[in-house]
Amino acid sequence: NVVGVDQVSSSLLPAIVELAKVPVWRIRLAVINQMPLLADQLGESFFGERLMQHFLEWLADAAYAVREAAVFNLARLTEKFGPAWAKNFFLSDIAQLSHNENYLQRMIS
Repeated sequence: NVVGVDQVSSSLLPAIVELAKVPVWRIRLAVINQMPLLADQLGESFFGERLMQHFLEWLADAAYAVREAAVFNLARLTEKFGPAWAKNFFLSDIAQLSHNENYLQRMIS
């Protein structure tokens, strides 16, 4: 039984968005670590358009473990979808982090 992209976007996506913002960092970490599996099901365009913003927020998270997992899983996604996908969806945003006032965010870039 395969879940369609429409079904995911209407039912699972709102839950992911909500969980991505909870104050408990361990929950955010668990969500991040499931993203590559979800990306397999959703495809590169859908994933990049609908969920990439959350990765960028996680790169600036207060919890080190969340930032580290975001970097690790972005690398996994880039391996899966290729460098052109990374360039289209997030490389310019990461480059902007290198000019951020917060040294923790500059370290991520």
